[in-house]
Amino acid sequence: MEQDEGRPIDFNVTQTGTIEDDNPFDFWTFDGSEGMIVTVSLLPINARLEPDLLLVGPDGNEIGYGADQGRTTEIAEFELPDDGPYAVAVSRASGLQGDSAGGYQLRVETDQ
Repeated sequence: MEQDEGRPIDFNVTQTGTIEDDNPFDFWTFDGSEGMIVTVSLLPINARLEPDLLLVGPDGNEIGYGADQGRTTEIAEFELPDDGPYAVAVSRASGLQGDSAGGYQLRVETDQ
């Protein structure tokens, strides 16, 4: 995956997006530093969305997967392994074959 395909997301700022049949994936990007601790949180705005959440490193490989924390899906207190551009991929469960849809709020938090 090319990280420059995503929309930029600022740290500690909530963004919104929508997953629908004609848009089953959203990509968000941020620049990270080796050793930085981040938490990525996704909150569905309505109950129809069953989200998947992935963190992709500068080399294009998946390095983190969101765990269901009740209503929120989260990658908690993850230490970034390298400097560079990171991507957050938001999709619905089962990707293209899935049938859930709806809006969501996404936040990437750090203390650094």
